Amino acid sequence: MFVGPDGAHTALELQELAEELGIDRSVTVMGPVDEQGVASVLRASGVFVLLTDRENFGIALVEAMIADCAVLATRGVAAAEFVEQCKGGILLEAPDLQASANALKELSDSEDEVVAMGMRAGQFARDHLTWEESAKRYLEVFRGGRTNAS
Repeated sequence: MFVGPDGAHTALELQELAEELGIDRSVTVMGPVDEQGVASVLRASGVFVLLTDRENFGIALVEAMIADCAVLATRGVAAAEFVEQCKGGILLEAPDLQASANALKELSDSEDEVVAMGMRAGQFARDHLTWEESAKRYLEVFRGGRTNAS
């Protein structure tokens, strides 16, 4: 399932590519969705994928974690450190087609582990990545203390 606004490829291009590859029956291209739609899509998903060279934080990744999704991401996403801390998914060094395909295959072959990753990710996010917890950490930093999300 591809969700979000057109980027490097339009929704139509992605749909046409799925048809060309003969996988159009198992691929859905949704395009942009509102906040409620995002939450609904995430709850129905087992794995969330965010492959990018650089992402300042990655709020979408945290939203996916909160929805108990296992994560496949690149280390260029700042929030990927949380996935690593809780063992909530697979992290790649950089966006790479073959490595991404291998990781997705690994995830598709291990449903129980995907569920376990998602549960770890969700629990970590609910314990450490709420707005309240973030505010506490910022206050601690402003007061001169040190803190981390673990």
